Amino acid sequence: MKDLQKQLHTEKKKTERLQEKLTELLSGDKTALDELFYIPRTDGSRGGSVSSFNGGNTHAAERASITSVPIISSPLEQENNDLILKLAKVQEEKAVLEEKVRHLETSGSSMADDLVQKSAIIQHYSIEKRAVASSSNAFPSRLSRRHPSIERNNNNSGINLRNMFDTLVRDNIHSKQTSSSNDDTIKNLQRLLEETLTKNMHLQKDLEILSRTLESSQQKSDTSG
Repeated sequence: MKDLQKQLHTEKKKTERLQEKLTELLSGDKTALDELFYIPRTDGSRGGSVSSFNGGNTHAAERASITSVPIISSPLEQENNDLILKLAKVQEEKAVLEEKVRHLETSGSSMADDLVQKSAIIQHYSIEKRAVASSSNAFPSRLSRRHPSIERNNNNSGINLRNMFDTLVRDNIHSKQTSSSNDDTIKNLQRLLEETLTKNMHLQKDLEILSRTLESSQQKSDTSG
């Protein structure tokens, strides 16, 4: 992008120089025109411009001016045409460069916004993952000692949840390479994670209810015994 901006700046300077030169040629500078239309005197001596002829040389000067103007003005006109063509070409190149710069700026801004959004999503669900892991490890140790099968099921659920989350995160990172499906991937990721977290919360509540039920049954059994 810096190279394009530098090239654009150079082209702008070139355009300004061409415009200045074209303005000088079209402004009718008297000194430049006198030098351009200078015609030597017929007596062999050097004189001024066409406008300096007088007396008996007036008609000769007019004839010389009439015959010399097409010859001299033709290169001038050609040079003006060349400058106009160059100016049009430079302006066209300038417009192309400006369009490229705008496209790069738009693409860079879009990529930056997309990266920030996805980083925030990954960070959010990483925090959720740690919170779920901490919650799943907070079951009463008494229930784990009395019923090892419940602990194994809980551990398996936590492992499955972590594996699913890692898989979804990897899929989301991989999907960055395909910008056309980014929005759908993010929505699917969010929906799957919400469903998984909801199921895990229900499982945790069921385990807590089961734990209280078993403890109550154990207390009744101890009392009756």
